[in-house]
Amino acid sequence: MKGLRSADIVMDVEVSNPAGRILLENISGTLKHFGKVLGNVSLAPLEVRPRTVDVYRVEARLTLDRGVGFTELMSLMDMRKLKECTVDISAKGKVAGARVRKELKDIPLKKLLEDHNNEKI
Repeated sequence: MKGLRSADIVMDVEVSNPAGRILLENISGTLKHFGKVLGNVSLAPLEVRPRTVDVYRVEARLTLDRGVGFTELMSLMDMRKLKECTVDISAKGKVAGARVRKELKDIPLKKLLEDHNNEKI
């Protein structure tokens, strides 16, 4: 934790990349619970090797929104409540040398909380 407003997060993420090299330089997101913004997430740059299935260590920082208290965030640590959250994700980078930008809106967090065997956590 960084005070009571942000936290550094490290996670292992499995990526299946049938294409060329992927370099994500600017990855950010917004965590929401029933539409209310809880905080913003920024991820460190990530390079995905071409034509591989591999696990990558991803470093991120979650910063709470001004109107969100630490106790409110901690109440979401109940997995049932956490799975009610959604995320907006924005990424910029390069795929096989070509510049790309991708934005995803209102992705259910429960879809992202799966282990490599597609079993719900």
